[in-house]
Amino acid sequence: MLSIDRTVRIIAYAPFVGRDELIGVLEDLYRTGSVWGEPARAEDDTVRVIDCLGVEWVALAVVPEDLDDPTFPGRLVELASRHMPDTGRRCVVELLPAEECRAAVEALLRELGLDERVSVYARVSSPEPAGSALPTAR
Repeated sequence: MLSIDRTVRIIAYAPFVGRDELIGVLEDLYRTGSVWGEPARAEDDTVRVIDCLGVEWVALAVVPEDLDDPTFPGRLVELASRHMPDTGRRCVVELLPAEECRAAVEALLRELGLDERVSVYARVSSPEPAGSALPTAR
């Protein structure tokens, strides 16, 4: 089960979830933000939204199969290098990995030199069995 506590924006999810569930969490997260527009799922399975300041946010759900795809590292580099057309500034990129591949995703970001440019939602301990995740700024 996936849920968002709309007050504190904590993401709670079971340890093993699929891409569609993670994308749904990202859509809900962006939809409930006070400065967000309406999120849209792009053809590349990212969730995108433009905030009230015109900043484009791009979120990607990551599942273990992504790490087996030889094109995945290049995809991360491409997303992290994406610029907003109006300002030329980089888009904000966030990843929500399934818990079982979070450590591998973080290691890949470090290897690619993207750990300072890409934020990862990380699960933190919780008294509830499902756990929770908070966005971590890098």
